[in-house]
Amino acid sequence: MLLRSGCRLESLELVSNDLFDTEALLRILPWLPTLTDLSLEMGCAAITTQFFTQLTWQSSNHNSASTPTPGSNETTFLPRLENLHIEITDIYFRGTTALPNPDAIVPMIEFRQAILHISDTYY
Repeated sequence: MLLRSGCRLESLELVSNDLFDTEALLRILPWLPTLTDLSLEMGCAAITTQFFTQLTWQSSNHNSASTPTPGSNETTFLPRLENLHIEITDIYFRGTTALPNPDAIVPMIEFRQAILHISDTYY
């Protein structure tokens, strides 16, 4: 429906608890490359280490072990994202569900800051 409408969606708020898992979320978001603001209120099943790794970068060669530099020819997942709000809804109810690894969150923040700096420099 979004593709047919030609809508350039810039802001999205998803409140779903356990409706989406990481794979579903990562299948939806690539269709929204114009997003600048993303707010997610979801369960641990969607907000995983894999989610943060994908937000860090997306290589055109998925087998690549190296991280591209911002502004390279690699494809950035949600390239215009400036604001990200995440609320994990089931953190107190699921003692067995692992939280995202902080070692995946910090590089995502650093990479996104670098992208914003490059955008500010060239535009």
